Amino acid sequence: NTIRIGQKLTVYVEPSRADRCSKIDLMSFSEKQKMIGKTVSQVAKTSETQTVPLASLPDAGYEFYTVRYGDTVWDIAKKFEGITAGEILKLNNISDASKIQVGQKLKIRKRS
Repeated sequence: NTIRIGQKLTVYVEPSRADRCSKIDLMSFSEKQKMIGKTVSQVAKTSETQTVPLASLPDAGYEFYTVRYGDTVWDIAKKFEGITAGEILKLNNISDASKIQVGQKLKIRKRS
């Protein structure tokens, strides 16, 4: 009964509404919000994919990970071989793992 980030769901749509729904499916999150009269919150803006030149990052000699909604330090550590949640916390001077935020860039390890 758990839905996970990235999981694909199949939703039934009445054939008479299929064309409208397929157009909405192609819209970005902010376009959908605008369509229903809402503004995009700061959290939603930071969760969009952004390209940042590596040279502009402080400590460019490190691999970085950008925190996404629902991430935990433990989940992030599982994505990288040979690294633990404790090492990520120590490298980023974080004392409380629950304090990570969406959009935050975490150092993972030094580049080889």
